[in-house]
Amino acid sequence: MDNPTNMRVIISKLPYKIRERRRSTAFNIQERRALMNQLNMRGRRTEILLQTMGQEKTVQSYMLSDLEVCGLEESDFIELPNVFSQKDIPVKRENIPLQEDVDRWPYLEEV
Repeated sequence: MDNPTNMRVIISKLPYKIRERRRSTAFNIQERRALMNQLNMRGRRTEILLQTMGQEKTVQSYMLSDLEVCGLEESDFIELPNVFSQKDIPVKRENIPLQEDVDRWPYLEEV
């Protein structure tokens, strides 16, 4: 993931997809695979134990290694530990914070 072109793809694709998806809760499996292909990433298929307050189950996932993310100015880079993809996350629309919620937390003032 040390190719700067890949970083620009993340910057241009993820913010758009996140904004687009605020009205739903997850990327579908085709979108995840397409994004992985665009980023030239090959995840290792694995199973993880997903535990929430309401359930516990083993789910299929991809483990991605050697990921970096950067700020929109492309100046600050952060290496991520192994990242696991998840088909969907049991979250309702009302659980997604709005800008007015974020504004109440001073430590998030730049978000």
